[in-house]
Amino acid sequence: MLNILILSALSKELNPIRQYLESRYISRKKVNLNFNKISIGFKNDQVYVENLIREKSIWMVINAGTAGALDNSITINDIVFPRIFVKAGGKGLSGSDLLGEYAPIMDDLPNDWSRRILYTSGTAVTSAEGKRTIIAETGAQLVDMEAYWVAVFCQELALPFCALKVISDNAELSSIFKFHRNLSRVADKLAIELKTLVDLIETVTN
Repeated sequence: MLNILILSALSKELNPIRQYLESRYISRKKVNLNFNKISIGFKNDQVYVENLIREKSIWMVINAGTAGALDNSITINDIVFPRIFVKAGGKGLSGSDLLGEYAPIMDDLPNDWSRRILYTSGTAVTSAEGKRTIIAETGAQLVDMEAYWVAVFCQELALPFCALKVISDNAELSSIFKFHRNLSRVADKLAIELKTLVDLIETVTN
């Protein structure tokens, strides 16, 4: 059985994902989905999540959640499948390498999913200057606050990993307002797109 753990940093991200996917996979014999909320930054959750992975015999981890756009090439409500994960001063991690045996799904991703560089920040990015600095140093097009650390964690456990992000804001001064205004709508869209991702992963398993 394909045993996947889906991690999200906010209950308002995770709850619609759980509700949508559980209703569609409850009778599927070959797929078992597990859901867990993590803290922003992820570092305080690693021991608990590692124990959960061992207890549930997890095969793969997906980080699903929102992200902010750093440039105009992506807009609110866009779905992004990160191809590279970066942080300040850190080595970039290849999305294909992190997928391991599930890397073939890269060839069949929907055409409307962007494949971009995701920057994980330790603090909220809310200024044009901050965005320019990140772009100049890393080439990233979107920002979140946990994916890089989840990727490193999975890499250390030799566990396949990927992320699916939906753009909720433009990482500007007004981001908090936009984020909360858009959260319900973009979380619902992310839930739908996650089913597509899980179905693709299942085809590789078969």
